[in-house]
Amino acid sequence: IEADRPVDLAKKLEESNPGLTTLKKTAYSFLGARYRFGGSSRNALDCSSFTQQVFRDQKISLPRTAREQFFVGSEVMRGDLQKGDLVFFQTYAHFPSHVGIYLGNRKMIHASSRDRRVVISSMDTPYYLARFLGARRIGKVSSENFNELLLGVEEERDSDVLTNDTLGVTLNLSN
Repeated sequence: IEADRPVDLAKKLEESNPGLTTLKKTAYSFLGARYRFGGSSRNALDCSSFTQQVFRDQKISLPRTAREQFFVGSEVMRGDLQKGDLVFFQTYAHFPSHVGIYLGNRKMIHASSRDRRVVISSMDTPYYLARFLGARRIGKVSSENFNELLLGVEEERDSDVLTNDTLGVTLNLSN
């Protein structure tokens, strides 16, 4: 395994479970892909490029930034989240600055600046709970596409979450 190349978990999952949908394969194929702020290539991307590329594979066009993606689709309340919804957070700015794809069971797949790669994280940590801004449902995506997306995938450690996705920047809300 090379450090600069993403691990193709989708290929292994496809071999063991031929019923996986294209959307699941696409999202899984990014696990381990390197994070780079502003990056938009398959081998080095940020959170909004990740969501844009996963949805593009489904013939769904999303804008480039988390800030722009926050206004696409229909608003979803936290208690009504479905697999495939986009989830947004305020990390290093006063606007939506981080986005992931909801997987169910309060988990999301996203490009993490802290882990420097695409990972699956719990949304129930104090870090993400405090920064959650909202969610959007993109009309053509079925939550059924994500039913088995979590099988056999290791989550980031809780100890990493507090410093996750801040790009080393501290948000000062006292102003």
